[in-house]
Amino acid sequence: MNGTRQTPRTSTRQIAAPVTRVGATPLALLCCVAGALSQLKVQMIGEVYLTELMLPVLALIAFAAGGARGLFRQRVFWALALAGVVTLAGYVVSDLVRDTMAAQYLRGWGRVGLVVSGFVSAAVLVANDRRNLWWLVSGMGVCGVLYLRFVEHMPVSLWKFGYGVPMIMAMAAGAHFLPRRLTIAGFVVVALVSIQYDSRIYGAVCLGIASVLWARSARPALALTGLRRLWRLALPLSVAAVVLLYLLVWTESAWHAARHESSDFGRSVGLTVGVEAIKRSPLIGYGSWTNDRELSGLAARAYEDKAGYRVFGDDVLFVAHSQIVQAWMEGGVLGAAFFIVYGIWLVRSLKYAALDRALDSMTPVFLALLMFALWDLIMSPFSAPHRVPIVLACASLVALALERSGRFRPRQASVADGPQRAVPGAAG
Repeated sequence: MNGTRQTPRTSTRQIAAPVTRVGATPLALLCCVAGALSQLKVQMIGEVYLTELMLPVLALIAFAAGGARGLFRQRVFWALALAGVVTLAGYVVSDLVRDTMAAQYLRGWGRVGLVVSGFVSAAVLVANDRRNLWWLVSGMGVCGVLYLRFVEHMPVSLWKFGYGVPMIMAMAAGAHFLPRRLTIAGFVVVALVSIQYDSRIYGAVCLGIASVLWARSARPALALTGLRRLWRLALPLSVAAVVLLYLLVWTESAWHAARHESSDFGRSVGLTVGVEAIKRSPLIGYGSWTNDRELSGLAARAYEDKAGYRVFGDDVLFVAHSQIVQAWMEGGVLGAAFFIVYGIWLVRSLKYAALDRALDSMTPVFLALLMFALWDLIMSPFSAPHRVPIVLACASLVALALERSGRFRPRQASVADGPQRAVPGAAG
């Protein structure tokens, strides 16, 4: 009205510059090497992955370069770090009360300690540069696939406990180089392969990522809010759900049916017996790598009722098929502290990553790590192969919190001003 040029208003939630270049710095390349070592492990007290040994070294390098700027002002960092210490204390108390064998409690304490150490180290790396997380995931994905194929010589059909996660991570990192439609199509193809090889959750995660990328692609620099968010997100998610159900029916065979029944029943027994253990002793856990005869007997009888024969005896180690249930069962209410705090921040941060922040090269990485983390929290054991994914998911939470606090604020134009790349990938 006054004749002056009006500039577009910027959403207060769009405070971070989108990542359009991955920046191949020396530290970033070392992060890629660390990710590549995620397939290799050494035997110490228990299994320790080389990635877990390398992360603290890289964190010291990043810290010396001023990489922790703004990190110690983030609530999520302190919440997870303190919750990790409380969880370790819960395991120590429970093991002392239950008189757990040294071989077991040292592994249990080491498992928690490695998660806390890895989280703090990865947090310093993303505070230095959030793109370091992209390099970690890139090394884990691309090199993981190459290692399984050319070193282990695994067949592609070994997907659920082999190629699935590395392939999805490679796709999430590789999206940086792909046009928008090819990125979405790539996730759909990986979803189809996952479902074919009986990895339902992998397929669901890929379709979920593809749905979010499609919903955000029209206005990638702006948050998806209001009614627009409702229909732009509901439509692709509904299509993805229909496709997922159709493919599950289409690929169903006697082998798939047997695998589904076995997998679902195993999780059901793990959750049921784990919750029963918590009810019986909610404050003090049963100790690291629980071998309580009563709980093992409950699991054995549950399997026997279903299978019609004795699957295992009453003296085996029992592991609940849920990270939060297992931690509570083993370490008591204090032992569950980390996973409770972790779950709360996962839910909060997934909404921000999917709907609020500008769409960029980090979006598929954040979505893959957070979606897998939510599933694992409820439906996967707290075991060695899951420690590095937990650490990377925690690093995602810190990176997103730093974005929201303005740590990666654009130096000149706002996110809404000027041209922005529409999606992950140079041709977006």
